[in-house]
Amino acid sequence: MNTLEDQIIELQSRLAFQEDTLNELNGVVVEQATQIDQLRQQLRSLAEQYQDLRHHQGAEGEDQPPPHY
Repeated sequence: MNTLEDQIIELQSRLAFQEDTLNELNGVVVEQATQIDQLRQQLRSLAEQYQDLRHHQGAEGEDQPPPHY
């Protein structure tokens, strides 16, 4: 039969394990947040490049006749 001391030791062990798990999960969340921020910046940059390209091609297309002429 478990004594009160054994139960306390078991609870302390479980608590320590849970604290380690939470710290590890927190590290993963922080790393993912950093990656998400980087991906957002890349997406913004690509969207700007795309808009610049569309604008540039649109300006050229207005001055030139279609390719079949």
